[in-house]
Amino acid sequence: MVVSDDHEVDNDYAGDRSADDEPSELFLARRAAAYQAYYEHMPMPRRMLPFGPYQQLRTQRGFGDLVDLYMLDGRQFRSPQACGPGPLVAPCAELYDAQRTMLGAAQESWLDDALGAGRARWNLLGQQTLLAHFDQSGEEDLRYWADGWNGYPAARARLVEFLAERRIAEIAAGVATALGASAQSHYRRHHPATVNSEREAIFAAQVGERIFGAGNVIRDAEPTTGSEDFSYMLQVRPGAYVWLGHGGGASGCNLHNPNYDFNDQITPLGAGYLAALVEAALPLDSRSS
Repeated sequence: MVVSDDHEVDNDYAGDRSADDEPSELFLARRAAAYQAYYEHMPMPRRMLPFGPYQQLRTQRGFGDLVDLYMLDGRQFRSPQACGPGPLVAPCAELYDAQRTMLGAAQESWLDDALGAGRARWNLLGQQTLLAHFDQSGEEDLRYWADGWNGYPAARARLVEFLAERRIAEIAAGVATALGASAQSHYRRHHPATVNSEREAIFAAQVGERIFGAGNVIRDAEPTTGSEDFSYMLQVRPGAYVWLGHGGGASGCNLHNPNYDFNDQITPLGAGYLAALVEAALPLDSRSS
């Protein structure tokens, strides 16, 4: 079982766009020739015969109840790479656009349906680029490989969330069966998770350490179930959700609790931190004018 990537046509091509931004009609003619050559020289079934610049490359094969194998087309229907010329790019707002896709809407729907109907013990996804989050910045400012799934975080989140939801249902059904019962799970998505953008989170922590001291900034705080309003903001713009600690004590409690008592002494600390964030983010020429 095979599936093509970019070099069968053009390095890092995305949908109908070449890496060199040549006119789409010229590129699609080249893509049609490449798909035809690929079909003629590979052991592919008749149903994968290309029609001009389009070819059904995705496929599925089951091996009893052990493995379902899905070969995915990550080139033909993907959104163009974001945030300027690559291969490594600094994150920008376009990168996090929820409409951007690696597989295309039709293939995403096909994969969801196939995974949902599958009953094999293992699901294997054959695809072309690194799926896991991977920081390739080195010693430089944050950079992502725009051609991999790091360049399509919203599409990756949709896939991973679907797999997680399906696994919850499988575990519930398995436990119930072991106890002589049955279980059905209905996973309802409400608010998206609040996940800080990596670059902005690092920046906020660095400024915090400068203002409060390195020992007073917690970079790996325990996840909570609040802040859903910020989750929607982060769908539109990269950012960081930050807590400002106000001291504990025997009667200490979280916000939105009837016994919550705001510590007025942290007001200048919070104001100073916000001012420091703005000062650090502004270009030098903006501060001097």
